[in-house]
Amino acid sequence: MRIMLSCLLACCLWLIPATADKASARPAPAPSASNLPASMRPEYRARTTTKSSAKNHKPVIVIDPGHGGLDPGAISRSGRTFEKVVTLRYALALHDLLNATGLYDVRLTRSRDSFVTLKGRVAKARAWKADLFISLHADSSPDSDTKGLSVYTLSEDRAQRDNDTLIEQANQTEVIRGVHLKGENEEVQGTLLDLARRATTNTSATFAEMLVKAMGHDAQLLDHTHRQKSLAVLTSIDVPSVLIELGYLSNRQEEKLLRTDDYRDALVSGMQTAIEKYFKRFPVGG
Repeated sequence: MRIMLSCLLACCLWLIPATADKASARPAPAPSASNLPASMRPEYRARTTTKSSAKNHKPVIVIDPGHGGLDPGAISRSGRTFEKVVTLRYALALHDLLNATGLYDVRLTRSRDSFVTLKGRVAKARAWKADLFISLHADSSPDSDTKGLSVYTLSEDRAQRDNDTLIEQANQTEVIRGVHLKGENEEVQGTLLDLARRATTNTSATFAEMLVKAMGHDAQLLDHTHRQKSLAVLTSIDVPSVLIELGYLSNRQEEKLLRTDDYRDALVSGMQTAIEKYFKRFPVGG
């Protein structure tokens, strides 16, 4: 994903006029993914021989157990089950399962009952140059009959709102890995940010669908399982990100199920299957 974005966005600099020729000149329309050459579209995996694409480079997967420390998250109706405990148990199990394959560099935003801010979680993923970010949560509802697993990706309206903030940051720090926007005008910055966001959104959605298919064999799924929402933890512009709601702690049956080792292992195994399929389709540096 990092290499794809770098090549995609670097190439697009040639397509965008740095400044308007004259006041009366018509501004060039922003390029869309459908109008770009095949080699520059989000689904294209750029091929390169740079160090970052060396065969021994392992995909970096960041697992984010939701809540923690002073923030318990959702609490079951029985009062016995805290979301922060459930998410950490599942995160540690997924971490161990992926690590055992030797195929990935797996990181945790927290490995104990500690508090990490939403911005801190995103910052860790970017600092670690994550190729995939998976946030784990457990839901709650006033309706005790509601149950089922769901997967979220970032909503389009949130992505658009974030662009203005990212343009401000682009003049001070790097907001897209490997692409330096400082010194470019806002039209260029906005177009490149939009292209990067679109590429990340597309790959995030693809991974979400893979998760739904792989985990659906063992879990009851919420209707319209893949959903979009304005979630701060999913806002990395260059890191494909999903949030998995494992189930509803407000449903007594699902609360008991989420506490069992067998169910945990089944869901984590489904996540692993989806991750393997994802990196076969979008190999790092491949």
